[in-house]
Amino acid sequence: MIRCIAIDDEPLALQQLERFLQRIPELELIGTYYSADDAQPLIADGKADLIFLDIDMPDCNGVYFARSLGSRAPYVVFTTAYPQYAPEGFRLDAVDYLLKPLSFSELLEAVEKVKRRQREETDMAEADTHFYVKSGGTLMRIDRRDILYVKGMGEYVQIKLKDTPGHVVTLESMRHYEELLKPAGFVRIHKSYIVNLAYIDKASSSHIEIAGETFPIGNTYKASFRERFLETRNA
Repeated sequence: MIRCIAIDDEPLALQQLERFLQRIPELELIGTYYSADDAQPLIADGKADLIFLDIDMPDCNGVYFARSLGSRAPYVVFTTAYPQYAPEGFRLDAVDYLLKPLSFSELLEAVEKVKRRQREETDMAEADTHFYVKSGGTLMRIDRRDILYVKGMGEYVQIKLKDTPGHVVTLESMRHYEELLKPAGFVRIHKSYIVNLAYIDKASSSHIEIAGETFPIGNTYKASFRERFLETRNA
């Protein structure tokens, strides 16, 4: 279910938009507003996934309002009688730009675009959680969240997964895994070890412990490890 709000200073236009939106089963209309300022608290609380937004309003220009939301912005579909704002609207990454008078079919198409955008973003997020390695002639899917540590062994690495006996052995460099895993909460602590910060049970100035195993912290990596470790504990 997509939670949406509608903002338009014209009562008749807002009433028509409300009737249309209530006919679309994928939408939950959680608010209608004559003023963008009145809608601001609900948007700031992250309760809206989608805004149907008029542009030419007395208290606020809809384009300026959408820009002010920045990274907090839900999906935006502009609904306006003024085509000249379209280029600016799409520069703000609006999902669609509908001209009044609105038609129900146009709204349905806009909602389909929102759903496609959601699916694309979900697929991208899921792709970021895993990768594939070739081990023993088999292509294996590895979930980053399941990795306890990576151990370098010359031209090979061992990947240790939680709740899984043994190791996954693959032909790859430690540098490759350092770059691959760093954004996902991993840190290199030694020339031979990259560890998942989320699974560290104990840490000292020279060693850490994960799942009963002890790992040395190399002198070269102590400062960077300390910084990353403290970041995770203070988050």
